[in-house]
Amino acid sequence: MSKHAEKVERTPILITMGEPAGVGPEVAAKAWRILGGRAGARALMFAGNPKVFRQQGAFPDHAFWNLAPAPQHSSPAVQVIAAIGSAVEAVLSKKAAAVVTAPIHKAMLLDAGF
Repeated sequence: MSKHAEKVERTPILITMGEPAGVGPEVAAKAWRILGGRAGARALMFAGNPKVFRQQGAFPDHAFWNLAPAPQHSSPAVQVIAAIGSAVEAVLSKKAAAVVTAPIHKAMLLDAGF
């Protein structure tokens, strides 16, 4: 396997937190646990506010993608938009392989300017 192929295989799949007060974090956490934190050769990593995910239980530090978080007291919509935006930027810059969004409230995001 070439060095490029090995590097590509190591890029994670990012799971965004979804709606913080909805089922998104729960669905993301359950998927991560069921899959053992991996999808094939790729690590699954959470993208978004770690506190939101940790409300669903304990996760190792390596389960979290290093994203620039939204300000802690931001509205839920701003936090969701920040998580999706940062995750998409990671994919576009080839630091991540894909983005999976947990359930989001689309009307709320549109109202917030997404």
